[in-house]
Parts: sequence; C-alpha cells; structure tokens
Amino acid sequence: MPDRPDALELLEAVRGFLETEVAKGATDPRLRFREAPSGAPPAEEALALSWELCRRIRDGTSPSETAGAVRRIVEGKLAAASPRYLQKKR
Repeated sequence: MPDRPDALELLEAVRGFLETEVAKGATDPRLRFREAPSGAPPAEEALALSWELCRRIRDGTSPSETAGAVRRIVEGKLAAASPRYLQKKR
C-alpha cells in the first residue's frame, strides 16, 4: 500500500523529533554539538562544500581567512566534545 512512509519521510520525522523534543532538554554539551545550526546546508551540500574547500586548500587558492575559520570550527568541536578543553584554554 502506498500510504506507508518511505525512508526519507521517516528520517525527517526522526530529525524533527530530535530537534524539537530531545535537543531542547539536552544540557550536556557533548550531546548538543551534533545539532546543525539553523540555515545549515543539507548534508550532501555540506560534504560537497567540504571537498571543494579541501581542494582549494591543497591548491593554495583558499580565501585568506580559511585558516582562522578552520581553527574556530575545530575549537568549537573540541569544546563540545570535551568541555574541559575550554577550561584548559583559559
């Protein structure tokens, strides 16, 4: 019967539940780091952008602010994965 949800619909339902119900109550920063920021590109687009940035870094054609941006991203991931990282940095 065609009235059953397909895999994409199920994934969207689970994502919506996690974002609206589970993430709201997550006080542990290690759980919240997995949230995608509002307006973030879909996973496929994000992956394509990452590959393009990697290519540009290798070619030496990346924007001048790339190193600082990558540093902030890595520091944010470290802080989310290990809150003690922030304490060590201060």
